[in-house]
Amino acid sequence: MGLVLLTTEQKTLLKTLVCFSDAGKLKEPIVPFPAGQPTTQFAIFLQGQESFKFKRISDLDSLCDAGLLRYRWNRYGDGKLYYITEAGATAVANNFKAPAEPFGENLSLALLVATLSGGHVTLDGIKESQTIREIVDDPILRHTAVTQLITSLQKTAEQLLPWPEFRSYYKTAEQLHTALLGPKPKIIELQTFFSQLTAPQTNLTAWPQLWAHLYPLLLIANSQLK
Repeated sequence: MGLVLLTTEQKTLLKTLVCFSDAGKLKEPIVPFPAGQPTTQFAIFLQGQESFKFKRISDLDSLCDAGLLRYRWNRYGDGKLYYITEAGATAVANNFKAPAEPFGENLSLALLVATLSGGHVTLDGIKESQTIREIVDDPILRHTAVTQLITSLQKTAEQLLPWPEFRSYYKTAEQLHTALLGPKPKIIELQTFFSQLTAPQTNLTAWPQLWAHLYPLLLIANSQLK
């Protein structure tokens, strides 16, 4: 989700959270609690003043989808703990204007993967401060990131797809792996591989889990082609 697709309410919510955080009234993780019987809104505890209340918990998840917040599950696995990302703070500082740099290149790959997968996929050896551009420009980092994403993609597909389809999916993922590790991948090959990998035929419910791997790989491929 791009910045332009956020609703006014979602932008206002992020601005408010960043403002409270900058003022020292909101400490991370951000923990929303249901308010009212039945629940009509959600509350976030603040230091030194009444709790901040807002209507839709889904707005926090939309901000996560946009990379402006991230979350992890609490120790019981029944609630999300939210954090403001660097991209979120920057978006507020820039009043949600689109960045001038090529799309995606200055995103943190590690945070992007963690956000898209809900914290289920992590990249060993990749720091949160390292951008997609930095990783693409470093052959060792690119090999580390691409290999882990492809391996995790294949393991996820094995759990979600029937065996005949998985065999084909695994082979295509291997071909994408080889292409992305090369010095200059061919556009037509990448288009073919991504087209096949983003369209499982028998299990459309697998799409979100597969996309959590494929979208970061797509951004890496896009940066390599520049």
